[in-house]
Amino acid sequence: PTRWVADVALRIAPHVHAVQRSRQLCAMALGYAMPAHLHYGLRARAGHAIGVEPEVVLVHGSSRDDKGWPDSHWGELGARLIALGLPLGLPHGSDAGRERSVRLARALGQRAQAWPRLDLGALADRFAASVGVIGVDSGLSHIAVALDRPHVQIYNFETSWRTGPLPSAGTAHPRQVSVYGQPTPTVDQVWRGWLQVSAR
Repeated sequence: PTRWVADVALRIAPHVHAVQRSRQLCAMALGYAMPAHLHYGLRARAGHAIGVEPEVVLVHGSSRDDKGWPDSHWGELGARLIALGLPLGLPHGSDAGRERSVRLARALGQRAQAWPRLDLGALADRFAASVGVIGVDSGLSHIAVALDRPHVQIYNFETSWRTGPLPSAGTAHPRQVSVYGQPTPTVDQVWRGWLQVSAR
């Protein structure tokens, strides 16, 4: 798709994770060895989220409706997290997302809070201060991955190999996992994922 701006074709294996593919392409195009360690370069300041109790962030919004997870599932998952004493944060990036955040927070009670609309820096700061993140395949979930937060990423499609969290090397308990199911993963599947990533 980028051939109109390039005069040299660079060959990459077809079944490669998006992050690794981008790293390989840049290294090949610019003539450097690809660093072994993956560093996203995102600098969040957890201390800037002053007065915020560490919470589990529920990322319910995506640019595509078919990537979503039912409100009833979010409600059941949220109730389980609250029963463990964990407060919940509900970010959003659109008017429709705000309405959903407010609706979910009201249904879950005082321990759930719909966040105000935040710029990217403030979002990253709140994510960095969080206990962890559970979310659908979206840009906000990818921020959680870049910040190395405990994270469960929900997939309705078998595409986690391409865009999901990369496996943690050398750890018995991964910090980030993808959960896939058709038509959507069950609450129990996502819950097991959360127990796995939060066990560290």
